[in-house]
Amino acid sequence: MAVDVLVGASCDVNLLYLQSFLINRALPVGFQVDYSRLSTSWCKFRIYYGLVLAITSPTLVCIAVVDRYLLSCCNANLRAYSSLKIAKFAIQIVIAFWMLENIPALIFYNINASSVCTYNRPEYTNYSSYVLSPILYGLAPILITSIFDLLTYKNMRQQIAPSSSRERRDAQMSSMIMLQIVLIVVSTLAAMIRNIYVGITLNNQRGPSHVIWENFLDK
Repeated sequence: MAVDVLVGASCDVNLLYLQSFLINRALPVGFQVDYSRLSTSWCKFRIYYGLVLAITSPTLVCIAVVDRYLLSCCNANLRAYSSLKIAKFAIQIVIAFWMLENIPALIFYNINASSVCTYNRPEYTNYSSYVLSPILYGLAPILITSIFDLLTYKNMRQQIAPSSSRERRDAQMSSMIMLQIVLIVVSTLAAMIRNIYVGITLNNQRGPSHVIWENFLDK
């Protein structure tokens, strides 16, 4: 099924993101080596790689939820759009789109005078604080997954209770998607608030309380 491929691809992306996160944390904490403070190339690539993975996974979940909705529709024309071929094509388009969309990170991120990998461009700050974090990374995945999952639930409630193995499998897949939606909502809201705060206060002079608060948010 197409939804299986989409959810599987999302899980693979999550594993890659977790792996990169652990590596980026293990080196500075365990070995006191942070290459993002030493190499401009690694600074740029680490941020770019993380941004692409971070947005690709929820996007694939959104498409999986839409696919699940199409599959639950009584209209045969709508169900026809739920196909393995379209799902594989959508995965390629999503990855290519987010790789292109996050190219500005490769341009604007640099190591500043304090040896911190960050950006200091007003246009990118505004884009990151008011478009990227709150909309693309925050509200859009939450709204899309919530709306289409409710529509799917409504369609399934109108149908006969599942009796065949395929229908039971569909119900299990819906439960898996619902759980992943909850996780996305929880993690997205926290990351969205953190990114908006960091972006807005990027050029502000930081006192001890601000530093403590930012260190807490980074944990």
